[in-house]
Amino acid sequence: PDSASIYNIYGSVSSSIFLDYVQCDGTESNILDCDYYGNNVGVYYQGSTCITAGVYCYSTSCTTGSVRLTDGIEGYVESCYSGRWYGVCGYNWNYQDAFVLCRELGYPATDAEWYQSNHQFGKPPHGTYLYDVRCIGNENNITYCSKSSTSSCSYSFAAVRCAGERINSSCGVDGTIHLADGTDSNEGRVEICSNGVWGTVYWD
Repeated sequence: PDSASIYNIYGSVSSSIFLDYVQCDGTESNILDCDYYGNNVGVYYQGSTCITAGVYCYSTSCTTGSVRLTDGIEGYVESCYSGRWYGVCGYNWNYQDAFVLCRELGYPATDAEWYQSNHQFGKPPHGTYLYDVRCIGNENNITYCSKSSTSSCSYSFAAVRCAGERINSSCGVDGTIHLADGTDSNEGRVEICSNGVWGTVYWD
């Protein structure tokens, strides 16, 4: 997807600087395939005054099964199917579904608020794909909930408001990249996993 590189707007770092002077030509599939300072990831210095790398990704395409909220941490629920975003029908939508949705987006489940509304969050999504979503509440992903698919919905659209501090995903695989402290999963400070610890990428 297209992206815009930005720096130093997602807060100061509290972790190590793991990558510095990163030089990519754009064809690499992983940031570790790019040239960078030093020979080892995760053994660089503790950074307190460095300018951290950030990124905002934007794209009209999406991966089937992905979910998002239209206004970042709140709004209508949208689900991706075949590269397009669709609304989620509000039939049987409740707090258990909202719990799972916010958990999937990295927010505390117990702070989730659920809504069935066509106007509270502005213009509703165009079209629907998921219908009759029924979560128990302990799932980590909407895809594990009982649900149906439909191209029409005579009910209101599903909506959610997530709250609380965003919970960073676990760091298990070296080289894994995530974006921290953005308003949604498409933006934030660039961090890379090394030896079970998230480290920051230095902007240069």
